[in-house]
Amino acid sequence: MMDFTSMMDPKVMMTPKRIIKQMVGFNKTVFENSFKGIAMFQEQIDKLNKAMVDKATWLPEESKKAFDGWAETYKSAYDSFKKAVDDNFKKVDKYLSESPEPVVTETKAAPVEPPKPVAKKKAEPAQETSQAAE
Repeated sequence: MMDFTSMMDPKVMMTPKRIIKQMVGFNKTVFENSFKGIAMFQEQIDKLNKAMVDKATWLPEESKKAFDGWAETYKSAYDSFKKAVDDNFKKVDKYLSESPEPVVTETKAAPVEPPKPVAKKKAEPAQETSQAAE
């Protein structure tokens, strides 16, 4: 038989704050890994784009500069978005670190009485019905 009393120990028990911290940590890890994957993909696309533009002799210099400008704009937006998300994760971590841990008090459950049996009624005898002869 399993002993569930240890699960109620405040040192072991998962409080809502601990659960939220775990969820935020998981979301942060997922975001960082996804963002790194997208960044690697985008870097490869930038390299491919740059190689194609450099080899396109028919493309005017102004157009080549426009491609470079788009890449720089993307990189700038990428960095500012990443910084904003990181700042917000830090704010959440700070908030969760500063908020007090809930106080868990030991309580005892009230004794449970077994249900009382329900008295069964005796079945009444069936009434005979007579049909009138015509």
